[in-house]
Amino acid sequence: MNFFGRPKAAAPKRISKDAVLDQIKTLDTEIGTYEKKETHMNKQIQAIRREIKAKMSAKPPQKEAARRLLTKMKGLEKQLHVISGYMTRLEQIKSGLDTADMQASMVSTLTKGADTIAATLKGRDLVEEMADASDKLEEGLDVLDEVGEIMADPAGRLDAGELDDELAEIMNEDNEELDEFEAAPAMPAAVPAPLPGLPEMSGLPAAPTSTALPAAPTTRHAPAAAAAAAGSSARAEEDEFADILGMMG
Repeated sequence: MNFFGRPKAAAPKRISKDAVLDQIKTLDTEIGTYEKKETHMNKQIQAIRREIKAKMSAKPPQKEAARRLLTKMKGLEKQLHVISGYMTRLEQIKSGLDTADMQASMVSTLTKGADTIAATLKGRDLVEEMADASDKLEEGLDVLDEVGEIMADPAGRLDAGELDDELAEIMNEDNEELDEFEAAPAMPAAVPAPLPGLPEMSGLPAAPTSTALPAAPTTRHAPAAAAAAAGSSARAEEDEFADILGMMG
């Protein structure tokens, strides 16, 4: 019993998704049938309206026939109105089924997701685990930073002031060595000693300092050479002639 004393309505049975889809398909077929019927009735009404105009335009006007046609047209319009209302209800039911099916699918997905989350988090405190992981990460990053600084400064992080003092000390040492070198006496030029066993040649004249060579003679001796060659040839001929005379005598 409810608050007004009426028995409570029984809870609706849960239907399967396939049943919902079948019902939606049935509604689509029904709506399609009545849409065709509505189109046909509209054509009938337009035809009757044209016939009424023709009756009333006749000479004389056919009023009785026009009234009957008008009565018929009114009946068709009333049926058309009922069909239109019925189709509106069918569309509402179909839309409701589509929405219900979509929402049921959403709820099922959300329920499965929530169950999965609950099973995953069962016995675990993710907030605490995340905090611990963050702390470990920060510690690891700090260690990496320290190692990187050490590797980047192989001298062991020498202080800049200490490095400057050592550089100044090295420069002072170089300046002191330079001062000592400049203050030392000059060394005499070394004279090479004579080789053993060789007498000293102090009385030799000085070597000439000029490197210029004497000029080559420009006189040509070609005529003299030609004359000598001619004289030798003449003597050879005389000797050969004397030998021939001796052989004949």
